[in-house]
Amino acid sequence: MQSLNIEYIFLKIYQLITGGFSGGGGFLKTIDSVITFILSIVALFFITVILYVLVRKYEMREKKAVKLSRPLTSNIEVYKKNERWQTVLDHVHSDNPSDWRLAIIEADNILDEMVTKIGYKGDNLGDKLKSVEPSDFNTLQEAWEAHKIRNKIAHEGLSFRIDHREAKRVIAQFEKVFKEFEFI
Repeated sequence: MQSLNIEYIFLKIYQLITGGFSGGGGFLKTIDSVITFILSIVALFFITVILYVLVRKYEMREKKAVKLSRPLTSNIEVYKKNERWQTVLDHVHSDNPSDWRLAIIEADNILDEMVTKIGYKGDNLGDKLKSVEPSDFNTLQEAWEAHKIRNKIAHEGLSFRIDHREAKRVIAQFEKVFKEFEFI
């Protein structure tokens, strides 16, 4: 009867695991290759997930930027503003000098509303315009000039003479200010 050689069996197991057989990569090399392949697939998956998350984050920032760049008003308010502005334009295109004055006063009221909605504080429009930083308001000079004409109309009344050309020029200044802030 032959005896069982345990040492021989362990040698063969060792050679199988370490690749001791001729021409073989061994069991460990096979496991190493499989693990490397699986880890490569997992790494590619996570790289894909990271890229997807970054792209979605960029898209969400773009949507948020577009949303924030819109005026904070509802469509109804925009319609009302455009309606008010249209009334101003109707008055300034009238042949009646009183309508020209009314157009300038109404445009000044719209300017006051706009400056208030932007967040400037003050007792009146003049105070609010004084608190404006020139770098934040490109058309600040036009706003001041138009507001000064409105003040002359309000304080001097009918004794303040304004011709049609000057009324149109003042309304154009208001329009320039409103367009800067997409208020009309």
